[in-house]
Amino acid sequence: MSSDWSKYPLLPKPPQLPQWRDTPEREAYWAEVCAIETPAEKKSGCIAAILLWIVFTAVLLFSIRQYDFWNICGSAIATLVFVWIVWYLFFWVWFCILKRKISKKYGFSIRKLNRPDLSSEIAAVLIPRPDFSETEFRKYWQNPEQAAIAEKILKIANQSWYLHKKMLYPNDPLLLLFYGRAWRWGKEKMIVAPEEFFIDVEDSLNFFEENWDAISTGTTTLSEIVEYCQLDTSNR
Repeated sequence: MSSDWSKYPLLPKPPQLPQWRDTPEREAYWAEVCAIETPAEKKSGCIAAILLWIVFTAVLLFSIRQYDFWNICGSAIATLVFVWIVWYLFFWVWFCILKRKISKKYGFSIRKLNRPDLSSEIAAVLIPRPDFSETEFRKYWQNPEQAAIAEKILKIANQSWYLHKKMLYPNDPLLLLFYGRAWRWGKEKMIVAPEEFFIDVEDSLNFFEENWDAISTGTTTLSEIVEYCQLDTSNR
């Protein structure tokens, strides 16, 4: 689906970004890696939190009879840090092994494979833009229904990562939506959208799962996603 820009209010000139997609084989590799990375990170985070709490409780109960308050806190913190480091290293090694197995499946060395990163190019587009304004954002859509769908998509993105605070327009490629901080105090960069983002869009906006096959992060615009959602809603 390609948007008919004559139906939209006057929009700023769309940004020109380099080609982001890689070869089909490497894209297939990254799709599998992202599929195991997100659930693996969640699982490891939950397990690590449980282990840390168990260790903290054990150390506290053991130490309370022998040491004063500051010794208890110091030993507990030291133990927590040690367990976290060990768990992080374990997860990192385990994840590298999985990535290597997937790379061998596609016949290339993981050491020579880097995910295309357009973070600096996206930042150069966003820096001169004004800060995001809901009122201004709504003005660029054909009707209030489209504006409401677009705002929901931005809200879903903000739940999956810390979306940047710059203005977005209907003719922006999705690369500008998939940009922000993975962690609250992290550096803003290009985000590989996690699986829950797509699932939430499907569930919240009645978006057909098969529509994702026709979408390219580098060329599909925000308006096309909105129009897909609007079409799917009207067909149900």
